[in-house]
Amino acid sequence: PVLTSKNPPLQELCNKYKIGISTDDYWSAILEISNNYELYKNNVLNMQIKTMAILPMQTMMLTLRRKR
Repeated sequence: PVLTSKNPPLQELCNKYKIGISTDDYWSAILEISNNYELYKNNVLNMQIKTMAILPMQTMMLTLRRKR
């Protein structure tokens, strides 16, 4: 699970995949992640599966574009 400041790209990542919390209130976020650790951990694993499935397709598309 991720705990990050309100950095916009990291905040978007946390919101999109529900892998953690983006906030300036670290104490509350630590408690939230601790209380729901399994949920956040499973979301991280699911995100890894989703993004790993996307990467080969993106690589293939880039390769095809370069060959033109």
